[in-house]
Parts: sequence; C-alpha cells; structure tokens
Amino acid sequence: FATLYLVYRVYRARKAEYPDVKRAFELGISLYAFAIVVWMTDLSLCETNVLAWLPESIQNRILQLTIVKEPWIVKDLYLHAWWHVFVSMGLYLLSTVIMLDGLIVQGWRPRIEMRAGGWLPVVTVMGAIADTTSKKGL
Repeated sequence: FATLYLVYRVYRARKAEYPDVKRAFELGISLYAFAIVVWMTDLSLCETNVLAWLPESIQNRILQLTIVKEPWIVKDLYLHAWWHVFVSMGLYLLSTVIMLDGLIVQGWRPRIEMRAGGWLPVVTVMGAIADTTSKKGL
C-alpha cells in the first residue's frame, strides 16, 4: 500500500505536464483493480455449483440430459492464472511511472513508446530537458 501511495503521488505531481505518466498510471491501476476482481471472483466461485440457483427438479432434469451426472462445478476457469497476467501487466505499468519520474528528475525528456502492435509500453528518452553540463574540460 505504501508503494501504491508513492506511485500515486508521482502521478498526481506529473499528470498535467506528462500525459504518458497519466496514461501509464491510470491503465496500470485499472489492470491491477481488474486483477483483484478476477481473483475475488475466482475465490468466490471456486467449487461452486453453477446450477444451485435453479430448483432441484430442474437441476436433476438438466443433469439427466447431459453426460455429466454430478452438479456442474466451476473448477477450470483458470481465473487464478488470469489474476497473475493482469496484476503483472498493472505492476509493469506502475513501475513504468516510477521509471518515467526518475528520468524526469535526472533532467531527461522520457516518453512511452508503444511497441509490439501497440500493447507493449516501452520508455524511450527523447533528450535532455535542459543541458546544464558544460562541455569545457572534457
């Protein structure tokens, strides 16, 4: 929670001047929140009879018409695996916010470049914001 708070502070400080920071944070937080929804869904539906809301007579009739002779159980939706995918994507984007801020603090002009068909954000550096170093003596 402390790390998320610190990333939020970076977002709040940089969002107006750097739209890439805004986009990366908002998409990262959205994916992270969606991952939590997927995880909670997985926890609540695991081992749940999906026919339980129907009257028992209708459940029995459905089971007679199918090959399966036991109530259908939600087991193999692989939601836990999807949790890992979405939380990793969100964490990558939130880490990108920190990388962008670090480059800004160091005096660079970073931006996010979308690669791999527009789904992989990569930080690129466009150049220095202001050249504060002197070339004399080099």
